[in-house]
Amino acid sequence: MGHGPQETMKRITVSGGSGFVGRALVAKLLERGDEVTVLGRDAARARHALDPEGRQSRLTVQSWRAGEADCAPLEAIEGRDAVVQLAGETLVGKRLTEHLRQEARRSRVDSTRALVAAFSRVENQPALFVSGSAVGYYGSLPAEQVVDEGSPPGDDYFARLCREWEAAALAAPAEMRVVIARLGIVFGRDGGALEALVRPFRLFAGGPIGSGRQIVSWIHLEDTARALLHCIDSHDARGPYNVCAPEPASNREIATVLGRVLRRPALLPAPAFALRALFGKDGAAPILEGQRVAPRRLSESGFSFRYPTVSAAIDELLG
Repeated sequence: MGHGPQETMKRITVSGGSGFVGRALVAKLLERGDEVTVLGRDAARARHALDPEGRQSRLTVQSWRAGEADCAPLEAIEGRDAVVQLAGETLVGKRLTEHLRQEARRSRVDSTRALVAAFSRVENQPALFVSGSAVGYYGSLPAEQVVDEGSPPGDDYFARLCREWEAAALAAPAEMRVVIARLGIVFGRDGGALEALVRPFRLFAGGPIGSGRQIVSWIHLEDTARALLHCIDSHDARGPYNVCAPEPASNREIATVLGRVLRRPALLPAPAFALRALFGKDGAAPILEGQRVAPRRLSESGFSFRYPTVSAAIDELLG
């Protein structure tokens, strides 16, 4: 897949652009000279998060509460080269109440449908739609089983949600190039999964979770943004891409690296029954279970990871 230097400035809309992954992607797009429109729940807050000093003339921020209208704002879609959908309520480490399940579906599935509805209503349709999904698509699997983009979906709550989310994106007009980015657990500073993992270690209460044998298909935030750019710029990229590092790690391995980097013991396991009591069966599943996901299509397309190992990623983020 050809990923040469970017030839011309692109006009790109990012839904969920003020979120954890969205901020990293928007920063890279602006850095290279693209014009970016961000759709977010609160325009003023999003603008401050993305451009605290008010210097970005190529950034437009527009309020849109994803999933509340049947169609995304047409002026944010008209004439864009690409639309990237990264909106989605955080679910990991939360008790999945009925309200949160509805919010999860609204922020992922309904918002994706609203973006797709807008594609058919504008005169100059975007050429590309990159829609987020997650490695939860494959369901919870035994530690030794490797899955890639050709593997079938799972059938637990998260897998069903991902399938519905992806189906909404794939309903885009046939002439558009659609990329489904199945994100792993993203490790970065100031938010995301790593912050939650680090907290007990800072209190000298860190250690593996449950059995510690569950596999985490993770990725550094920098590589996440770079992989999304790669899919935007590579004209023959279409269909699903696993956006995760080439070397998944067990929960126990991650705990060991965290203990080393933070100079804290990594001995106190968090018992599975306590997490199920706290988050419920479905809410605890992404923490206690996992899947070994290979980024086959990214690797075959020539993408190179800056942080292929969990040790390299955590050293860079916390060292």
